[in-house]
Amino acid sequence: MAFETKYFNGIKIDKRNISRPFAAAIESFIDYSMNERGLSCHTIKHYRYSISLLMKYFNENSVPLRIESLTSSNLAGLFNVLCPINDKISFINRIYYNLKSLSDYLFIHGHIKRNPYDMLSGPKRNQADLSIKISAVPKKIFKSIKRMKYSNKASYYRSKVILLLLKYTGLRAYEILGLKVSSINFKDETIKITCSKSKTDRIIPLNRVTIAVIKHYLATKRHKPDDHLILNYLDNTPLNYEGLYRIIRNTKIKAGINKNISSRTFRRAFASKIINKGGDLNVLKIILGHQEYNVTSRYVYVPICRLRKSINLNPLIMKCEVLFKKHKIY
Repeated sequence: MAFETKYFNGIKIDKRNISRPFAAAIESFIDYSMNERGLSCHTIKHYRYSISLLMKYFNENSVPLRIESLTSSNLAGLFNVLCPINDKISFINRIYYNLKSLSDYLFIHGHIKRNPYDMLSGPKRNQADLSIKISAVPKKIFKSIKRMKYSNKASYYRSKVILLLLKYTGLRAYEILGLKVSSINFKDETIKITCSKSKTDRIIPLNRVTIAVIKHYLATKRHKPDDHLILNYLDNTPLNYEGLYRIIRNTKIKAGINKNISSRTFRRAFASKIINKGGDLNVLKIILGHQEYNVTSRYVYVPICRLRKSINLNPLIMKCEVLFKKHKIY
C-alpha cells in the first residue's frame, strides 16, 4: 500500500486497520495543500510527519485508524505523550497546528461532523522566555567569531556571512542555504529570494557591511554565478542544515551564551527590533515573506517598557500625574 510507505516513515501499521475513507481523506488533504494552497515541500514534509505521529499513537493505543477516531480526547492524549518527550514548545506547536490544518480540512469538506480542535487550546509560549531568547543575540556573538579557530579564511567569512544575513535580513535557514551567487545584486545592494515558502520572489536590501563581507567571502574562492553562495568546502557541495546549525551553535558557545539559539531566534529578534523602532507591519510582512499579518505578528515581541510608555500616553493618566505632583499624594 503506497499510503503506508509514503506517510508513516517506516512505522509498521496493519493495512487492514486503516479505513479507506481515512486514507483517501488524507491523500486529498495533501493534494489540496500542495496544489491549491501552494505550500512548499518543506511544509508538506512536516504535515506528513505530524500525521505519522498521530497514526503511531493510534496504533500503540489500539485506536482504530478511522476518521471517527479523530476526536479531541485522542488528540489531547497524543499531546500529553509528546510533551514529556519533547520539551521544545516550537516542536509541539508545529505538530498541533499541522494536525489542526488536517482537522479543519476534514470538517470543511464534510468528512467529520465536528471539529475536534473546538475543544482544544494550543500550547502558549511564555513571553518572559521569549524576551530572554531575543535578548540572547547580543553583539558579542559576532565578536566571538574572531576568537574561533578556522581551517582557512573562507570558513571564517562563510560563518560571518551566515550570521550577518540572519541578523540584518531575517531570512529563513533554508532561504540562506538556497541562495546563489547570481541572487546578489552588488550594484543595487540587494538580494533576491526565490526559494521562499510562499513561492513568491522578493527583493531585500543589504547594508554595506554585509555586502563588503560577501565580497571578501567570494574573493577567497572562485564561485560561478550558478553556484550556491554557502558551500561546504570539503566537497564544494551546498551546505546543509546540520552544517548551518553547527556554525550557530559553535559561535553561541564561544560567546558564552547558555540559551538555545537557532535561525528562528535571529528572525524573531530582527522582526521585534523593527517594530519596536517604529517600523511598519506591512513592510515587515513583505521582508519576512509572509502572506498574512497574523503570522507576522507572532514574530514580534513588545517589551514591557514600550507597553508602559504607550499606556502613559493616555490623557487621563497624564492628568492623574499632574494632580499627583500638585497635591503630593502618596
